Amino acid sequence: MRRAVSLSPRALLAAGVSGVLALDVGAAEGRVWSLDSHPSPDVKPVALTAEERAGRDMGYDARIGPVAVVRVRGPIDQRAQAWMCGITDGYDSIERRFSAALSDVDVRAVVLEIDSPGGDAMGMVAAVRRMRAAAERAGKPVYSVADEYATSAAFALMMVADRGRMFVPPQGRTASIGTVVITTNEGPALEKEGVEVRIFRSGKRKMRPSGVESIDDATAEEIQARVDALAESFATWVAVRRGGAASDYLALQGASLSGEDAARRGLVDGTLTAQEVIEMAGIEAYRAEMAEAVGLAPGATDEQIKQKAAEYRSAAEQLTAVRGKLAALEAERIAERAKSEAEERAKVEAQKRAAFVSEVREACNAAFISSETEKALVAHYDAHGEASARSALGMARSQKPLVKSEKVGAAPVVSSAGLTPAQRKRAAELGATEEEYAASIGAKGGE
Repeated sequence: MRRAVSLSPRALLAAGVSGVLALDVGAAEGRVWSLDSHPSPDVKPVALTAEERAGRDMGYDARIGPVAVVRVRGPIDQRAQAWMCGITDGYDSIERRFSAALSDVDVRAVVLEIDSPGGDAMGMVAAVRRMRAAAERAGKPVYSVADEYATSAAFALMMVADRGRMFVPPQGRTASIGTVVITTNEGPALEKEGVEVRIFRSGKRKMRPSGVESIDDATAEEIQARVDALAESFATWVAVRRGGAASDYLALQGASLSGEDAARRGLVDGTLTAQEVIEMAGIEAYRAEMAEAVGLAPGATDEQIKQKAAEYRSAAEQLTAVRGKLAALEAERIAERAKSEAEERAKVEAQKRAAFVSEVREACNAAFISSETEKALVAHYDAHGEASARSALGMARSQKPLVKSEKVGAAPVVSSAGLTPAQRKRAAELGATEEEYAASIGAKGGE
């Protein structure tokens, strides 16, 4: 899935590369580069790690915990394209993968992991500016790291990261801020082979340089002006991201620097490897989650998070104590209400009982029931309740008084000596004593 390619000036010319390059040709020629297939949507590597599968499913290269990794490998074209040696990555593909990483809801940080000598200058600055704007809109931290090369156009990509989050390994290579045009004159060689080269132009500047004729002064000046303009744009972008003026970076004369030298000059923020940067991004992502969990901004320090967590623990303890007190008060309130309701029910029951007792007393006084029946009904009430006692009262109550009314002041006849056996039987049927029955009939032998 990957093929080695040569990026020497001769190889670039042989491949027909033209135009202005943001490429560290020295770095490119000093290594063997390989072209990956992943920028092509139709060709995918055979074997993927779980992290790579998670990332590819979302449209970028890998996801390690909450960290999305966007990888840039080998030379970069303006647009990703397939050619006979493989697939060349492009700013368009890199930008798409970067946007996909920012859009992934499970991602809290993005790492640009770059191993590239650079590439095409055309479209470079516009692409990195769009990527930076997307990062600011997303509000997610962005890191960049060389693994191990990030020179020229690849260095421009590194500048997409947040200030304080750009790294190169100690002996990695970076910078090479500038642009270059590679051209040749094959006219003499063709003439030696007996080939006559004649070019017919509609204008003096048409197709210059041609590659088969000497470069005149006007053409050289034109090429140099284009190279300088694109280099100025490149350096301005670096100045925006790192501070200072474009002239400060152009003064480096396009030199590539080691990670240590770049960090010393302030072009990057430190000398870390790709693995270390990914681990750092993961730790900071988890710290941001913790900070947000306790109500702090994602950039809160460990000390601030600890302090806020301690405050929350104290507040939680106080809240628990308050809840305990409230629960105790609520229990007291419920008990008091239950007591009050019980007292109210007892009062109502007492009133009902008093009313019943008064009612059976009146019935006894009116001679509708006997005193013995009165006592029995009150006892029945206490044992079985009002409804049952009233039912019993209804059955025991006589339809007419058991005792005749006497005039006021007259003494009732209470002797039972003169009662006949039938009268005694009748008194028993009515549940009255013989004296009560004798008093009720009012005279001896009466009914």
